[in-house]
Amino acid sequence: MSKNCYPCKPVVVLAGLVFYLMCSSACPAGEFPYMGTISGDRVNVRAGSSKNHEILSKLNSGERVAVRGGRGEWLKIVPPSPVRVWIWGEFVKEDVVMEDRVNVRARPDLRSSVVCQVARGVEVRVVDQQDEWLGIVPPPDCYAWVSAKYVEYAFPIKPSKAEEAEKLFRALEVRRKVFDRDGAGAVRELDDMVTGYKDVIARAPDSKAARQAKTRAGELAKIKKEMARAREKRRAILEKTPAVPGKTPAVEKIVAAGCRATGIVEKLAEPVDGVEYRLAGKRLFIKKVLCYLGASRINLDLYVGEKVTISGVVRGEAAGGKPVVEVENIMLE
Repeated sequence: MSKNCYPCKPVVVLAGLVFYLMCSSACPAGEFPYMGTISGDRVNVRAGSSKNHEILSKLNSGERVAVRGGRGEWLKIVPPSPVRVWIWGEFVKEDVVMEDRVNVRARPDLRSSVVCQVARGVEVRVVDQQDEWLGIVPPPDCYAWVSAKYVEYAFPIKPSKAEEAEKLFRALEVRRKVFDRDGAGAVRELDDMVTGYKDVIARAPDSKAARQAKTRAGELAKIKKEMARAREKRRAILEKTPAVPGKTPAVEKIVAAGCRATGIVEKLAEPVDGVEYRLAGKRLFIKKVLCYLGASRINLDLYVGEKVTISGVVRGEAAGGKPVVEVENIMLE
């Protein structure tokens, strides 16, 4: 090969890079929902995200589809107009679903794929019938699938109310899984989540996300009642415990003595006699250290900056003669 050919390589690479960037901008990955254009003829629309699922219909080049999501090499789309799905007739009365979690299938056959499920009270539009099966227009939560290689990005579309509700519900589910009912601010966080689930219900009352949100809100309401009962139980225990003495007696007299105190939990920049936390109060705008805190069973990091009432056993004294309390109970004020 002659040397004159070598300068062509950067040009080819640069042209390829420009082409890649153009394609990337035209087909933004993961930005759902959007309208797509079919780029092939007789493209199969299937009941699921594999070639093993039934064919619901076919699309031709230039037809538009509303893309709602994706999974691997497949795109989830709103079923095109001619598609019909099937539901067992006994579950429908006067075009209203009478049972909960009823399967909607790709064919009038119990062995066919489940395309989606519908809840009690959902209205359906019946367009066909075969024996005991009713052919219906796909309900709102029902989707079909098409190979991604036959769909070109056209333009973005505004998410539906059901999709907005689903997105909010997923975010709340992540928050719920890490919720610590014993942490500082737990009641406020719980109330925020309940408000969020109610927002999901308000955005799309008939959606799957709304039904799930209603269940979650009920579960959190029960947790709140349990927390209230536990709070009253802790309060009863705390009220029976003597307060931290104003003047610390000799160490040998306060070891193993029970005490109670109310103040703000603070984390020390440097440990004092091996203790990292203290309880501080204010009198006439002057901060006063009430006691130092140790806790082998309670994560005091969750309560830093919060006003609490603690009770526990005095295990000794630290610098300045202040008692060191091993915290056994703690409650937000």
